[in-house]
Amino acid sequence: MNWRRRWFSKFLKEAERLNRYDVGLTAECLAQKLGTDSSQILKLNSNENLFIPLSFLRKLLIEAVEELDPRFYPRDELVDLRNTIAKKMGVSDEQIVIGAGSDQLIELIVYAFLRREDRVISIDPTFSIYMRTVRA
Repeated sequence: MNWRRRWFSKFLKEAERLNRYDVGLTAECLAQKLGTDSSQILKLNSNENLFIPLSFLRKLLIEAVEELDPRFYPRDELVDLRNTIAKKMGVSDEQIVIGAGSDQLIELIVYAFLRREDRVISIDPTFSIYMRTVRA
């Protein structure tokens, strides 16, 4: 077997360890499963937030689309955001970590503080990213 096949075989074996991302059931599916109305379901395990008014979110999205040029990575905005948060919190901007969403920040924390041989416990139900990250 040549080196490419060995590499690919090893890659596939490692990829089998990865768990697919499970976003959980929709409120409608869960309601049907429980035999109740979906208006009685308040899901807190899929990073969904119905407490922020949809009209407010749409306004923010429109403002963001109009202000930013999506053809460029928002480097200046990232620096400005870090500086603003640091100033508000009364800390150095070097103490602020910004990620591309909570999943990336959770991964950074896990990789910074845990070693491969460490054991981790979690509760159920919870966000799947916790266990996916510690198993990787």
